[in-house]
Amino acid sequence: MALSTHTRLEDSLDATVRELWGALYARKRGFEGMPATRYRGVRMLKLADDLAAYEQLLWEVRPELVIEVGSLDGGSALWFHDRLALLRASGLIERFAVVSIDSEANPARARIGAETPGVNGGLHFIEGDALAPDVIEEVAAVRARYASCLVVEDSRHDEATTLGALRAYADLVSPGSYYVVEDGVVDIPELCAEIAPVRAARGQDSWPTGVRRAIDAWLAERDDFEMDRGREPIVTAIPWGFLRRTA
Repeated sequence: MALSTHTRLEDSLDATVRELWGALYARKRGFEGMPATRYRGVRMLKLADDLAAYEQLLWEVRPELVIEVGSLDGGSALWFHDRLALLRASGLIERFAVVSIDSEANPARARIGAETPGVNGGLHFIEGDALAPDVIEEVAAVRARYASCLVVEDSRHDEATTLGALRAYADLVSPGSYYVVEDGVVDIPELCAEIAPVRAARGQDSWPTGVRRAIDAWLAERDDFEMDRGREPIVTAIPWGFLRRTA
């Protein structure tokens, strides 16, 4: 059951909203003659409204640990690190860490080291398949050292990977915190059509799909999570993706 019935992305898809979303998405990726969005010099492919939603979520939930599945260049891991550092500096948490998992995490680790050499201790990259048992076990061992945890899944955005990651990492989320599934927009055909030139420029024949199906299937397995649509901005890449642990 949704926690809110406010206006949602898929309910607002007139031409203006589609074009705005498409332009923002293309620009964050570095298309249309615009540089890709960066944070402290490191590429970070997130929409501004989604970052604002994360900012509010982090301030309210106050996790000590953020687990990120999918690193890319490491920009979002660095962003989460700095938000948690602010929470600690404000006296709201005692300690913090960000763990970011990717099959090719070493490039992100190198970029972070080059651009922000002062970041250390609180940001960890794990290289490997996020669904591999040894990686899951390593992350769970880190989780045991922290009182509260938020998980963000931003990897392949297909049904099998999304469902596998939910089953692997949702139990690490602390009650009252969230498991956030990124890029459910792949299941909104109107938006995928809007950004088809981006897909073509990346050499992709089609977008992955199945994020919403995976979320619905997984929620049917659980009675301790609920979809919180009230967290979503209207212009978002995360429809259906804010999943709150209730117990």
